[in-house]
Amino acid sequence: MSEISIYVKRGANLQTTEKFTLDLSLGDSTVLEALQIIQEEFDDTLAIRYGCRFKQCGLCAVTVNGNPRMGCMTKVKDGMVVGPLEHLPIQKDLVVERRFITENIKNKKLFPQTLNHSINPVTTKEFDILSKCTDCQSCLSGCPEYHFEKMDSFAGPLFFVKLAQLQNHPQNEHNYLEKAKELGMEMCKGCAGCPCPYGIPIKKLAINPFLNELNQ
Repeated sequence: MSEISIYVKRGANLQTTEKFTLDLSLGDSTVLEALQIIQEEFDDTLAIRYGCRFKQCGLCAVTVNGNPRMGCMTKVKDGMVVGPLEHLPIQKDLVVERRFITENIKNKKLFPQTLNHSINPVTTKEFDILSKCTDCQSCLSGCPEYHFEKMDSFAGPLFFVKLAQLQNHPQNEHNYLEKAKELGMEMCKGCAGCPCPYGIPIKKLAINPFLNELNQ
């Protein structure tokens, strides 16, 4: 066990950074474990969100030293600064808004338009990889173009993944190219890619196929 210090950004405008000193096992303990200890033993008002505790639910995403990370997948280190995901509305402390995901899927009609149920529903490798998305919002936080208040002109990589899932559905017969343009995907042309803690190559699988077709 080692004594380590963790700094947690809090407050409506993240104007407060609180220091917590914990005894943890370096190399084994995760950021999520540290936050749970802080909440249970130091400050029960600290707002955090988590579900499965091991990379299945996508709920414990935070920023670590300014970079989006999954709390349950990131090993804790001395001096870490933990904050909420950036570019998203904060509910409290490390908890950001999630309701807009479902609302945006509904409003932008990101659901199957045409499915041919007579086709054998054998998924492709691309579809299986895209389906690993847990809506953790890390890609939105790490995207240089995205901001919650500008979603009407640029939906953001999370919703590009949703669109690519539709395009790659084994029974899909609809081309979602116009929807890609509507979501502002053309703004991604000069981007190298955005982070995904689950290893989804968002630029390669969810964005480039649409951009290549748009450029034809």
